[in-house]
Amino acid sequence: MQTLIIRGDEATWTKALSVFDHDTYHSYAYSRLEATRYRAEPLGILTSQEDRAFFLPLLQRRIAPELDVTDATSPYGYPGPLYSPGAAEDNHFVRDSLEHAANALAEIGVCSAFVRGHPLLPCPNSKALPSLVQYTEHGETVWIDTSQTERLSWRGVRSSDKNRINKALRNGVSAEIDDEWAALPDFLRIYATTMDRVNANDEYYFGADYFQGLRVALGRAAMLCVVRYEGEVVAAGIFLRHESVLQFHLSGSRTELKHLSPARVMVDHMRRWATANGVRSFHLGGGLGARKDSLFEFKAGFSPLRATFWTWRLITSGKLFQRAVAHAEARSGRAIDPQAPFFPPYRFN
Repeated sequence: MQTLIIRGDEATWTKALSVFDHDTYHSYAYSRLEATRYRAEPLGILTSQEDRAFFLPLLQRRIAPELDVTDATSPYGYPGPLYSPGAAEDNHFVRDSLEHAANALAEIGVCSAFVRGHPLLPCPNSKALPSLVQYTEHGETVWIDTSQTERLSWRGVRSSDKNRINKALRNGVSAEIDDEWAALPDFLRIYATTMDRVNANDEYYFGADYFQGLRVALGRAAMLCVVRYEGEVVAAGIFLRHESVLQFHLSGSRTELKHLSPARVMVDHMRRWATANGVRSFHLGGGLGARKDSLFEFKAGFSPLRATFWTWRLITSGKLFQRAVAHAEARSGRAIDPQAPFFPPYRFN
């Protein structure tokens, strides 16, 4: 089995992805953008054996300036892991590839990795995972089969939501894709207000530089959909498209105009766009923190189809992991439980 760690080489990263069914979240451009936000370094791990291959994008982070141990985390969203056709069903390859990847990470000083799964791509059976991996299911996500006709896709929308969408359209609410991102300032204000309203965690707050960087890094793969009423922007969202998959990335809507259902009009507009533009799957995601909250219920109105959001927690080197824990204990003056729910536990404040 061969293992390759890819750093700072977009051409090699992109070539590695070519054998996998993947998403925008796996691209080098997206990982590089996320690395800037995390003050990290993007790295890709590719393991292969004969006709089987495994790829995982990660962000390598320093734990403390004075510590020569690092860790890794997935970029925000649904960035992996990836398996070539048939590889996820090969239990021996799944186990061996992860063990080789973990060893390669340990050799460069990475003690642990937190991995966010992709609900729509092949995932190995949790029983096939080696002992160094802890698999956790967090909740359901919603997706729409946009490979079918518009009529069949519309049939999957909840009746009450159909009524709200039709009423909003009759009342003059309209949606469009803003190719020039001219309404980005409006989106920024609405998005920040929305995050405040739902008491979102810090990880859901993104500054103007992030969104500008997203547009530059991803080009036409990142789309801004804008909803207007009486000439004003009342909702907006950013959607990421890679070939056959469309992702509902981030959005916001004006609270005082909630009765106009602008967010529903936006998602329905993108559902129709996806159907018309050859997208097979429109992934809406789940609730905040994968909970079945009001956000999940909103998304659930567009489709009966569900997928599972899961994560992996890897301790790549017990020795390095214990050094990170000991360092955190010395700095905080308190004991750290290695089995704490937060992972990695030495980053818990």
